[in-house]
Amino acid sequence: MFFTFDFMKDKLSWMWRVGDVPYYPVKIFAACFSSYLACVFSYPWAVTIKQMVDLWPKEKGGICTFDNNYRKAAVWLWYHDFGSNYFPGLFNNYVWRCFPGMVMTLMLADSFGIFNN
Repeated sequence: MFFTFDFMKDKLSWMWRVGDVPYYPVKIFAACFSSYLACVFSYPWAVTIKQMVDLWPKEKGGICTFDNNYRKAAVWLWYHDFGSNYFPGLFNNYVWRCFPGMVMTLMLADSFGIFNN
């Protein structure tokens, strides 16, 4: 998220340096785009952890289904739940819960000068 925001800020800097676009709308666009990408790329990990916690103690008489291994859980979820249950919750739950906090984090971090040289 921070890398994408810094990259977008560098690539779009011509808009306020050379053009007539104020900095704040460009900052909002870069923060929203970076937060959206962060939500899309972090969602599979969040679902894997949630499913592992939900499935872990309940199968095989309390024995760990995935041998305490997140890779085995991710592989199982990829092959069993990818088509029907994996990405429908991305926009219903995850993005609307995580996106506003990520955008505000980026806006505050830029206001504090974290991305300045």
